[in-house]
Amino acid sequence: MLMVRKALLLPTLALSLPASAKDLVVYQGENKSVAISRVVVAIDGDLEQLDSADLGQALTEASPGLAGPGSFQPCTAEGHSTLEDFNAAFAKASEEVQFMDYGAAASSFEQAINTLHCLTEPVSSNKLSELYFLQGIAHLEQNDKPAAWESFRQARLMNPSVEWNEEFAPQGKPTFAAAVAELNATEPESLFLVPPPTEGQIWLDGQPVPPGTLHLEVHPGVHLVQILGDELQTALVTIEAGPDSALILSSNVPSDFLDWSHSEDPLQQAAVRASMGILEGDYDHVYVSTPDGIWSTVPGATSWTEVQTGANTVALTTPIETAPIPKANRGRTVPLLLIGTGAGLTVTGSLMAMRSYRNGMDIRDQLLDENDQIDASLGANQYNELRDQYTAVGKELTRRWLYTAGGAAIMAGGAVGLLQLRAQPLMGDHGNMGMHLELTGVIR
Repeated sequence: MLMVRKALLLPTLALSLPASAKDLVVYQGENKSVAISRVVVAIDGDLEQLDSADLGQALTEASPGLAGPGSFQPCTAEGHSTLEDFNAAFAKASEEVQFMDYGAAASSFEQAINTLHCLTEPVSSNKLSELYFLQGIAHLEQNDKPAAWESFRQARLMNPSVEWNEEFAPQGKPTFAAAVAELNATEPESLFLVPPPTEGQIWLDGQPVPPGTLHLEVHPGVHLVQILGDELQTALVTIEAGPDSALILSSNVPSDFLDWSHSEDPLQQAAVRASMGILEGDYDHVYVSTPDGIWSTVPGATSWTEVQTGANTVALTTPIETAPIPKANRGRTVPLLLIGTGAGLTVTGSLMAMRSYRNGMDIRDQLLDENDQIDASLGANQYNELRDQYTAVGKELTRRWLYTAGGAAIMAGGAVGLLQLRAQPLMGDHGNMGMHLELTGVIR
């Protein structure tokens, strides 16, 4: 099963799907009936086993958040803080370190870090790294090496160029070096920005992200993200090792976003897969349905596969092994085989015809339900496409009923032959015979 991992997201970010859905059809900006019907016909699927989601709409309407492993923690306090508030708390903590009042400094550093969560202004990466480095010094002086190690790691995470400050006692240098070595040995994770930001829209760990950036390599850990919308929103984003994550920004996604699933750029393909983390649910396949075609992905896949459109060709190949035929029954062999073969074809054809009939009725019902809105919501092209899909199912139904009728005719012929044999003497002995019959029926 392909499982989308649930992250700690904003309530508006997750679009829940029924737990029973096995496959998912994803579309963007077109009529739901058209998108689903296109997939039903292409894969000869069961409409009841498909759920759907307009991914473009879901992404556009979502509040900023993280899709995939990790968490997104926005400010939850009633009030916000300014850069002046942060600088004041940071200056107080720094002064306490200089006067070696490390107990008071530890508390002041926590206060300064808390102001970061609700900042309404961008903060520099240098200031962030200095904050965590001095917090590490305070922890060292209180003989809390694990806490110091974590603070030093965070300082390096905010600014990869930060080094040990020789103004402090060298006894803490090994702890700093160990934190840096661990971070350097950790593989960065992929973080996609959906949609790519505009100029000055997002800051990551105090660094402005260039406009148009789709993909970042980010080390696991807690990062400070600031996103400019109607106002600047600051959040703590935890990146975890595992599948790719996507940071969903509060703006419109490109109108051709789903076409990225079959782009020549592997990063665009991966961005579509990562953004689907906002859709909660377990499913076997995801189908991207667009007017240009259908693409699918499965668990563990790193790319999209084009789905062949049109009615499927189903081959029924049934090897039938028979034991040696007794002499008294040889004359009846062919009629009996005809009856058995005809019965098998009749049952198979009728079952598949009923399935096509049910799919056709489902598509027709959806079309009728939206009849009052068809001109406003679909337009001529999409309406014609839905009508063609319904016609294709009808043709498929006709072929399968003909297939059923052919099987019935074969069965009837065998029965007639068997009745005629009842009035004739049995055939002479021509030796013991065995038979291998391979029957192939093709439904097109």
